Amino acid sequence: MTLPSLLRPTLLIVLGLASLQSMAASSPAMVELRPSQEDLGWMEVHTWGGGARYEFEINRKAQPLPAGLAGSQPQLFVGCSQQGQGGAWQFYVGLSDPGAWMQKDLKALRAFEATRKQLFGTAGNVILVGPQGQSKWIPIKPADFGLKATPLDAATLQALQQAVQIQVYTPTLRMHIPASDLNKLLTSLKLPCR
Repeated sequence: MTLPSLLRPTLLIVLGLASLQSMAASSPAMVELRPSQEDLGWMEVHTWGGGARYEFEINRKAQPLPAGLAGSQPQLFVGCSQQGQGGAWQFYVGLSDPGAWMQKDLKALRAFEATRKQLFGTAGNVILVGPQGQSKWIPIKPADFGLKATPLDAATLQALQQAVQIQVYTPTLRMHIPASDLNKLLTSLKLPCR
């Protein structure tokens, strides 16, 4: 056995390790948001067909957001999309508006777009957690600059009404959102979705 043939397996291992290190360095950091007392909570929204949006507190110290978001932050919408004569509830995960100032700052705009692509470029799931710990998984896929689910069927809507927590899971984003106030808010809205 010649010396070059002895070195070949070692060289392959070294190259393999270098490739793994390069992949780890290029993979985006995980963003995880848990509720805090400073959060604004569930609020009525009139955009996206009307519905509700969960507002996290924006100046997070314990769970900082990527610098590229520049004051914008992940949000979960439960919206009433128009379907013929009525409407259907849908989940949408997106970002709050960073503000008009960003249009004048090309560097900040590029960083924002890159961070948004990292956060919402891969499919994931919205998970409805019930009072007994049971869970219902709803796939969400990249759409409209965020992640969107198909309209909720009757079984999913029932799981939403009973949920005590809503979770969002993707490779780069985790959101843990209390759901106890959501059903009362949705019921009070005068929308075609029921």
